[in-house]
Amino acid sequence: MTQAEDLIDRAWDAKTDKTQLKLARQAIAIDPDMLDGYAIIARSLGDATERLAVLRDGAARGKALWAAEMKAPSRHHFWLDIDTRPFMRVLHFLALTLWEVGARDEAIKEAKTLLRLNPNDNQGIRELLHIWYPATGDWDALTKLLRRYRSDWSVSHLYTSWLLGFRNGNAADAQLAEALEANPHVPALLPDADASVPDDDDDLAMPGYVLAGSGAEAAGYADFSRSVWKSVPGAIEALITRAKMVSV
Repeated sequence: MTQAEDLIDRAWDAKTDKTQLKLARQAIAIDPDMLDGYAIIARSLGDATERLAVLRDGAARGKALWAAEMKAPSRHHFWLDIDTRPFMRVLHFLALTLWEVGARDEAIKEAKTLLRLNPNDNQGIRELLHIWYPATGDWDALTKLLRRYRSDWSVSHLYTSWLLGFRNGNAADAQLAEALEANPHVPALLPDADASVPDDDDDLAMPGYVLAGSGAEAAGYADFSRSVWKSVPGAIEALITRAKMVSV
């Protein structure tokens, strides 16, 4: 292990943000290609513009470092090489920050790069695009994405698929039944950010984890997707009405 790698390991394990930041900066000073350092530094920055500058630098270095492999990622099993993970983390964080500052097209471009490099999508990038595509009016791209991952049984995929069907005038009760089976709490939480549901399962989750089918999982999806659902007239109301009639 190099000195820079040791500093990054210590940074991830550090108890305070201040110590993390110090160690990450030391690591980058020794080796500017120590990409996790950029992610650690960016996490400590409250200002999105400053964060974006750091992440752009890290992403540029990563793209130069992995340029040859990025030309044919499926052949090189990009994600399976654990050395690529710091680069993938930086790109993920960059996409999120770009969206935060309003650079929506660029955020989507980086998200699509991540899916190209890692088609199995271990990072859950497609769940960002479930919202980002319709938020930018690109429902055709959403349709293609949902078809590409048609075997996905995540809450995001199932409810977004029903929303697309409703918008297109062909929402299916069978499709809604699948979504409700995955998580029955979403319809109650979508209308209002202050809504809550009683859910004993949430108490069973380990710190930092969310249980499938739980109220916490539903709240995460509802909070992230609410604006898109509200952009489709009648969608939330129809979901609530049909959910009461559909048997799971």
